[in-house]
Amino acid sequence: YKQWNIESTITLPDEQTSLLDLWDNSFNKFQQRKAFIFADQSFSYAEIDLYSRKVATFLQSLGLEKGTRVAVMMPNIIQYPIISLAVIRAGYILVNINPLYTARELKHQLNDAGAKVLFILEQFLPVYEAVKEQVSVEQIITTTMTEMLVDQPTELDTLDTKKYAFKQILLKTNAQDYIRPKLILEDTVLLQYTGGTTGVSKGAELTHKNIVANLLQNNVVFKSYFGDRDAYEDEIAICALPLYHIFGFTVCLLHSAMNKGYATVLVPNPRDLDALVHCFEKY
Repeated sequence: YKQWNIESTITLPDEQTSLLDLWDNSFNKFQQRKAFIFADQSFSYAEIDLYSRKVATFLQSLGLEKGTRVAVMMPNIIQYPIISLAVIRAGYILVNINPLYTARELKHQLNDAGAKVLFILEQFLPVYEAVKEQVSVEQIITTTMTEMLVDQPTELDTLDTKKYAFKQILLKTNAQDYIRPKLILEDTVLLQYTGGTTGVSKGAELTHKNIVANLLQNNVVFKSYFGDRDAYEDEIAICALPLYHIFGFTVCLLHSAMNKGYATVLVPNPRDLDALVHCFEKY
């Protein structure tokens, strides 16, 4: 670190703070900038702020207890950052799930985490349906790849209390009803599952302190490259790493976007090399 002039220490904020304090600052600072680009459509930080507060308000309306686990099972689509931020802003614990999981793997992770709510892409519903009677989930929210790219409201097949459509939540929820929870650095924010080398996936419990410390460490490293420059409006990051993986989640969502204010291009299928090359060429 000396060779690259990287500071060897960081100073953590007050113990009574959390990621929410960092995000409030970011949303205020970057509100007019592009936050994410998905399918060639841009979403500003102001829009992400509004949408995530709406989803957070919806989750709070379910009467969930503090510490409730909320799972997300989808690829890199615009709903992912909105939902992830919403879960944490509502005061709950996020559980990222690989959308390519088999029914057996999904059952294990949902039950091991004790997830009560599941946000899921419609095309993966058959996997959930195969184990829905055997898991801890009480409510599911479905969405589609293009749901945020059209102006027409989503129609629900059912209006029961166990199934909701993502777009309808945005249309019917008032962000003004959002109640900011009291969170501290020691509160758990994420159950991140990893397969390791043997056995089934195991959840690593990460606190707000873990994530904040990592972001501050990244700031120190980036400072050695960018200097004291604090304007990143011209920076564009391409997120081909899956957001359900801890690397993609921390580097693309938490650091590049919510910490530095980059415009982050979401790539739902990085194995489509032609589309990925087009993405690099365009942005």
